[in-house]
Amino acid sequence: MKYKSGYKHQLVKRHAFSVKWIGDSDGVSPTADSFIRATIEPNATVYIELSPGYAWDGPSGPMPDWKRFMVPSLEHDALYQLIRNGTLPDTDEMRHVADRHFSRGLLKRGWPRWFGWLSYEALTRFGGRHANPENKKKVRVAR
Repeated sequence: MKYKSGYKHQLVKRHAFSVKWIGDSDGVSPTADSFIRATIEPNATVYIELSPGYAWDGPSGPMPDWKRFMVPSLEHDALYQLIRNGTLPDTDEMRHVADRHFSRGLLKRGWPRWFGWLSYEALTRFGGRHANPENKKKVRVAR
């Protein structure tokens, strides 16, 4: 049996969202796999659809798995996955788009502005390595 570990949560219902970024869409192509699908429009809008069964590890660092963190962490993890797999460009600009999306998601859920800013700063300083293509979840083998 082959599997990947490190996931704590799994969607039971479809979830979709979109982000915009100002940048060149050259080299960016739509992707589809069994759990994540991204469509890139000419106006630099990325539509992401996550299917039931999509798994993610929840909030990172000192953030607990509170309900108000779950949607922002889900969407941020999906954006970083799309960067890791080459669907979205592995640039500082795209990572900042993902990090801003997370902090805005916190603000929408009632967190204070200073907390959104602090979260964004932490992600931009320490989160980038998680978008690196070399940081994919390793496939493990059980016998």
